[in-house]
Amino acid sequence: MALTNDEKILALRSIEGFDVDFGLKTVMNMIPVYFKVLRIFVKNERNEHESFDQLINSGEIGDFNVLVHGYKGSLRNIGALNLSNLAQQLETFAGNNDIAGIKANLPAFKDGIRLLADNIEKILGES
Repeated sequence: MALTNDEKILALRSIEGFDVDFGLKTVMNMIPVYFKVLRIFVKNERNEHESFDQLINSGEIGDFNVLVHGYKGSLRNIGALNLSNLAQQLETFAGNNDIAGIKANLPAFKDGIRLLADNIEKILGES
């Protein structure tokens, strides 16, 4: 049996570190729009997850910086504020060409966005 929108919102609120109300405010509390944005986030995470390591390993710090900057904004917009802050740290490391700082913090960031995407997908399903 499919969840109602209210049940989905309640389930999303149970995700640790995920401020659903903040995310809803960014889309003027339009739940269908929020769900669409969340599904786009999940799709992007699935398509770009390995890009972080590829860009660092190939020395493309500028492109890494652009990718992590995009994630910083999208994570903030959906309400993943802690992950957005971690993206900000990675962006700072990239701006300073601090590869050691990136490599020390990237695994936690990647694990965090993967877990968030997994949880969102479990609640909203695919589509």
